[in-house]
Amino acid sequence: MKKINKRVIFITFLGLILISSVSILLNTLSKNIMFFMTPTEVKASANTQDKTIRVGGLIKKGSVNKSKLIIEFVLTDCKYDVNVEYDGVLPDLFREGQGIIATGKMEHGTLKATTLLAKHDEKYIPRELYKAAIDQDTCKNN
Repeated sequence: MKKINKRVIFITFLGLILISSVSILLNTLSKNIMFFMTPTEVKASANTQDKTIRVGGLIKKGSVNKSKLIIEFVLTDCKYDVNVEYDGVLPDLFREGQGIIATGKMEHGTLKATTLLAKHDEKYIPRELYKAAIDQDTCKNN
């Protein structure tokens, strides 16, 4: 066998290994990555029922109800609202007007949250929320 043939076979073999490795890596990562949706995207999506989803938004002012064991509040992106029920310990930064991401399942139009993540900076608004909001001043006053 000529030297050039050996090189072609070697390069082809390395290419196949590289393509296989990258495809396995991307397949594994895609199963573990979960992006969050805005309330507008939840409203537009028909297949969120009984699926675990993440919803990001601002806690609507006047919507927090802590009188029960289950905390109820409304997440908004200034266009649409999503009702959320959470049974657990609230993050320290949880308050009205605060940006959070809630993870849970949609049941009868309400997100039954299992995890709440609160933002850490007063000036931070997720890019998706910023784009989705019509008027940020109106959003901050909700």
